[in-house]
Amino acid sequence: MVKKAVVVALSCTFIVGVFLGVGSASEKPAMPALLTSAGQSTDILIVNVMLNRKLDMKIPSVALAKAEDLTGIKTLIVVVGLSNKGLGSAGLDLNAETARVKSLVEYAKQQGITVVLVHTGGAQRRGGGSDQLISLVAPVAEYYVVVKAGNADKLFDKLAAANKAQLVEVETLADAGPAIQKLFQ
Repeated sequence: MVKKAVVVALSCTFIVGVFLGVGSASEKPAMPALLTSAGQSTDILIVNVMLNRKLDMKIPSVALAKAEDLTGIKTLIVVVGLSNKGLGSAGLDLNAETARVKSLVEYAKQQGITVVLVHTGGAQRRGGGSDQLISLVAPVAEYYVVVKAGNADKLFDKLAAANKAQLVEVETLADAGPAIQKLFQ
């Protein structure tokens, strides 16, 4: 009799949890947030303008963020896209950027910070080093916001399924800012 009651109670808890989203692997993005780059492309500048000037979200942007920049942060938004020119301007190579990003996202995960992966660069910001950085951030991110042109091979669909992340695919770069903002609502 007690065994049956426990099974019923656990079943009810599971059903209620499914409907309420309790027990899901991710939390909804919350403020304060921090915006950073993985790959040092100019995509971070575009996302920064969309979120802060157009949508007035007041999210600080630190292109070379490190673990100490995450103090008090609840959501880390990582704009992924490799630019060799951007890396050079930052005094980095791909190995140094990979180490920085890996350390940052691992620390965010340890601290319970929600991670949002953003890819707005389309097909030109895919392949090689960009895909390497995407594969580094994707397992830690709970949400992916990607421009459709950068997901023609459905890589983000596969990564989202494998990592139990929520994928938000948008048609154009201009749609990315509102999609990110909506995650916080």
